Amino acid sequence: MLAIKSSLGVSITLKEITDLLDIEHNKAMKRVQKLSEEPSFGTVEKLATVYNEKGQKVDTYRLSKKQAIAVAAKLNDAMLMKVINRLEELENNKSTTELQNFQKQRELLLALNDAQQATMDVVQQHEERVAMLEQTQRMQAWQERSLQVVKNRKVYEIANDDKDFASKLHRRVWQLFKKQFNLPRYNELPAMKYEQGVEFINNLTITDMVA
Repeated sequence: MLAIKSSLGVSITLKEITDLLDIEHNKAMKRVQKLSEEPSFGTVEKLATVYNEKGQKVDTYRLSKKQAIAVAAKLNDAMLMKVINRLEELENNKSTTELQNFQKQRELLLALNDAQQATMDVVQQHEERVAMLEQTQRMQAWQERSLQVVKNRKVYEIANDDKDFASKLHRRVWQLFKKQFNLPRYNELPAMKYEQGVEFINNLTITDMVA
């Protein structure tokens, strides 16, 4: 017979009790029905339960621990301990199942935490790679052209119409630029430093140029 673990605690079917006590089930059903009319006994749930290997069902009652003990005492007081032992067995099984469920939930939470940490590690590695690429990625073509425009404007601002002086200033600007950013060639400036490059050229003075 199947004993049931309800949300209110261990419960057992009347059919299992009558099987334990070797008592006729139909008579026991009538006894429980009469007991259930007493307010102190509490409500009982009627259900159909499979009672043999052929899958045959019989109507029975689901009883709480207290109700089961009371019914067993009414049906066969001498066999009461047999029912109590069965109830204790069910309680122990319930505690074991709850512990197993708790352990499974704990293992699941630990696995989820590990997965979350692994995901965070991957994201961090990705962000680090992106940051590294940003630091090393060379200027785009438009940035290089724009930088040349800024340089030309600065040179002609200082040299005015002196073409020979302007020619020297063109070279001087890139010399200072490469030294400032530690570059072998000015167009190897990292794209992320483009704004700094523009600012550096704009801030150059004639004193810087001829020093």
